[in-house]
Amino acid sequence: MAPIFRLFVPLSTAALLSACAANIGEAERAPPPGNAFAAELQKGYVALARAEQDENDFADARAFAEKARAAAAGKPLPPESLGARKLPSESVPALVDARARLVRALEAGAADGPATAQPAARAPLGVDCWIQEQEE
Repeated sequence: MAPIFRLFVPLSTAALLSACAANIGEAERAPPPGNAFAAELQKGYVALARAEQDENDFADARAFAEKARAAAAGKPLPPESLGARKLPSESVPALVDARARLVRALEAGAADGPATAQPAARAPLGVDCWIQEQEE
């Protein structure tokens, strides 16, 4: 049984790595949407996915790649839910405030103009990254 186990672990790890890389690659190769805000999100989430993959954090790499794919489809996902993460209690108030301000700004149209697309995209990217890093 030991030889099978020694073979299974590397093969399953390789499969996991290639699935994650394919997910990121799909997100990266997806044609950018016509919406400048969503296009900026796509690029930013691909970069976050690659960074997490480089750190061997495959779950977060997949999550950011999925956000990139949704943005590429012109349907950006909402900012990360705080309840989805195990966060240190001391960081929660600042994260709640930042996420709430971000949601209000996006609902008020902060990402609607071509001149505001890039800075508006940096906000959800930054908040999602901040939330993810606080869990780590």
